[in-house]
Amino acid sequence: MLFASFFAVLIFLAGSGAQAQVASKADRASAESLTQSLIALHTQYRATPAEGRAALIGQLRALAAERQQFLNSLIQTSPAEVLRVAIPNEVSAHMPGSVRGYLEQETDTEGELQVTYEDAKNSATLHHYVKTGGQRLELKFAANAPKNLLTGARVHVHGTRIGSALALSSGTSTSSFQVVQAAPLANTFGAQSTLVMLVNFQDNPVQPYTVASVQDAVFNQTSGFWMENSFQQTWLTGDVAGWYTLSLSSTSCNVDTIASYAEQAAQNSGYALSNYNHFLIAFPSTTACVWWGYSYIGGTPSTSWVNGVVQIKVVSHELGHALGLYHSHSLDCGTVVYAASGCTLNEYGDSFDTMGNSSPMDYD
Repeated sequence: MLFASFFAVLIFLAGSGAQAQVASKADRASAESLTQSLIALHTQYRATPAEGRAALIGQLRALAAERQQFLNSLIQTSPAEVLRVAIPNEVSAHMPGSVRGYLEQETDTEGELQVTYEDAKNSATLHHYVKTGGQRLELKFAANAPKNLLTGARVHVHGTRIGSALALSSGTSTSSFQVVQAAPLANTFGAQSTLVMLVNFQDNPVQPYTVASVQDAVFNQTSGFWMENSFQQTWLTGDVAGWYTLSLSSTSCNVDTIASYAEQAAQNSGYALSNYNHFLIAFPSTTACVWWGYSYIGGTPSTSWVNGVVQIKVVSHELGHALGLYHSHSLDCGTVVYAASGCTLNEYGDSFDTMGNSSPMDYD
């Protein structure tokens, strides 16, 4: 009866357009078809005598694996659709154990929030993660992603897990996302001790810039920029470490793995990581990373990455994120100054702020 009820609800939802983030018609149809087929096949399995079930187990596993692969992709763009077709825990609990491993799970957990910005030339992607129980889950919001949060906050989340991602109904509803404790505010005054780590990869051990040029870009140009913006209250101090050739390939782009290898290499060279407030990791340009800069927003210590040339406009932007700054936008409403709707948001639209401009303008 439980399976029939869920199947009926799913058919009803198939005709409903009431969702905050609309998937394509093809994706909606695929999500519905795969879920309905799995439920129908399991209903057939349950109705089959024990001696005849062996042949159906393989079909169930194959269908569940196909559906899992599809939902793994779908959650990145349409978490609302994943929530719509999610099989409840009380239904999946009755499926064979070898099938349950492929199914989504309703998840309720608490942990440390991590917020990152992925900065490309003409676009940016904001990511939210929760670090809990030795693992990290990416939070995908069907509606109203939370705003202006910093890495280090403690959050309670409730949603549907697919692989390493968690679909949540809303970032403003306490039933799915709640800040339990705000992130500690870092001291942004005075010397900001920073370790710059220059790394390359085992398949591309080039050194496209010198330690001296990086020293100048970070601790002369960017530090001077910070001094001017803060009225002589904030500046950069620290060291440039490397070059280090990491036992990693330039064909992959896992920022946390790169950071872990870089930090270990610096430690092996005698640098005490606990002496620094910020880490900046720079490496030769690689197409595996589709961005020119990547950074945690806040964090103690903070970590930022530069893909390609180390210049003041990139360093000041990424280390601005490290201090807890978000992007500085513009709103284009056409012929009117402001309108409640019909305006276009430009992610990097503020030409007077380094967090919105490609040049090192003031922090506003």
